[in-house]
Amino acid sequence: MQRLTIFMIVVVTLFDFLGSGDRFGNGGFLPSSISYFAELVSAAAMAYVIFAGTRNRFQFVRPAYWLSFGSLLLVIIFALIANHVDSGPIIAGMRSYLRAMPWFFIPAVYAFSEEEVRGQFKVLLAICFIEVPVAVLQRIQTADRSWGFVAVTGDWTTGTLGDAGTLSIFLVCAICIITALFERKKLSLFRFILLFFVVLVPTMINETKAMVAFLPLGLLLTFLYASPPEIRYRKVFGGVALLLVFGAVFVPVYDALNADRQYGQSLGDFFFKEGNVDAYVSTGGAEVGTTKDIGRGDSIAVPIKELSKDPVSLLFGLGIGNASDSSLGPGFNGFYADKWRVFLQTQFSRFILELGALGVTLILFIYLLIFQDCKAVARADKGTFGAMAAGMTGVIGLITLTMFYSKIEVFPSLSYLFWYFAGLIAAHRMRMVSVRDVAPAREQVGSRVALSHGTR
Repeated sequence: MQRLTIFMIVVVTLFDFLGSGDRFGNGGFLPSSISYFAELVSAAAMAYVIFAGTRNRFQFVRPAYWLSFGSLLLVIIFALIANHVDSGPIIAGMRSYLRAMPWFFIPAVYAFSEEEVRGQFKVLLAICFIEVPVAVLQRIQTADRSWGFVAVTGDWTTGTLGDAGTLSIFLVCAICIITALFERKKLSLFRFILLFFVVLVPTMINETKAMVAFLPLGLLLTFLYASPPEIRYRKVFGGVALLLVFGAVFVPVYDALNADRQYGQSLGDFFFKEGNVDAYVSTGGAEVGTTKDIGRGDSIAVPIKELSKDPVSLLFGLGIGNASDSSLGPGFNGFYADKWRVFLQTQFSRFILELGALGVTLILFIYLLIFQDCKAVARADKGTFGAMAAGMTGVIGLITLTMFYSKIEVFPSLSYLFWYFAGLIAAHRMRMVSVRDVAPAREQVGSRVALSHGTR
């Protein structure tokens, strides 16, 4: 299982780039069909989950997850029936929403050792290192192609992940784990500082403005739950100091890259000049069916306003796949895809349209369950799993925030890895509970045996 897991990590982070390449022609030297290996590793994982899970009765899956996932499945089925969704969008929707889910259950049916988990993280760290030269090259090539006919933009600095925002989210998640390993004394201070600034290089040059929220949220949550309780708040202040140092590098680099760009503006002007943020969030007057560019705020507010006209649609949505385009072809596009195409800028927009308010609530509840498991394991485990769990608290906070920024379910690099590591922590908590329950029982049996020998 360790080999399949490492193969999954490589597939979801590198295979799209190796198969399709980027807009500059980097990568793309393998057949584009290798991008479908993500579905193949999911199929293999599902087969293993069914086979192994029926043997151990999924005893390491917390019952609250069964209730939550089961309720979400009922919401999906009801919406499909109520909206008479065609088979094409259903297949596309299942592919997008469910393909990563078997990896949540893999750790529940296979007990990964600490050594195996460390091996997986080393592979992920190597991929983070790969992102740095690829991103730098893409930024250089963007400038080379910008003379007079292409705007200089960080949007094309995507690394191997196909999207600038996705690259930044991926790297900040990695920093959360690195920070937790440092706080749990698994990394030296020198290695931590070196990794911190090297791994985050692509986020400095791809113009992801949301980094001003992403990194503080992820980093401070990690410091909060990775540090010993007696010095927790002192460590948080240390995290703030680290953020200030990073900001002292990030802001000048961002501003320098925008200095000669048409319509470019400094980071300070963007956030503090009156009207700039409002214009970025909402273009004003966005309506259903528009084909014009809209803001992320519009992509959230307009679907909620439209669905509110029908209580059933607001609660259950339009059905998975029914408001989305599909890479599988026109026959798999949703019935409402043309109507909502420009609004599907965020994960929340798609979830509220296709899963409804009930579906969004259940997903947030699942995130809460994972966060609870991460806190419990971070407190109780002093080894690698405890460090990973502490780092995952920052990841959970970040993933929740990015529901309103990006579409992580579209990118295997985020969805597969998130659900796998979430499942790893959730299953480890159940195993810890099982060990605690078994130990007293063994002590009681031992006492009875000793007593019987004494009476003899």
